[in-house]
Amino acid sequence: GYFFDRIAWTGGLGLVQDFPFSVVEEYLALGLLLHVSVALKRSWDISINYCLNTGRWNMLLSGLTILFFLTMHLADIRFSSEMKYTML
Repeated sequence: GYFFDRIAWTGGLGLVQDFPFSVVEEYLALGLLLHVSVALKRSWDISINYCLNTGRWNMLLSGLTILFFLTMHLADIRFSSEMKYTML
């Protein structure tokens, strides 16, 4: 749409011509990486002293499953060559 056409040059801090990501995508990716790294560290510290059958690992394992699912689907949407953009 109009908004993403206007911020396309902002990727790579405007220093690199034809950078494939905008500043919004870079910001969201950094936020996601920070969120995942903090969640993994906290989950590991809380769950490491327990066995799998205690149920303490459920949140960590379900979070990793959802992370894998979202990563695969978002990569399919973002980098698909057959994906057509709809003008709003």
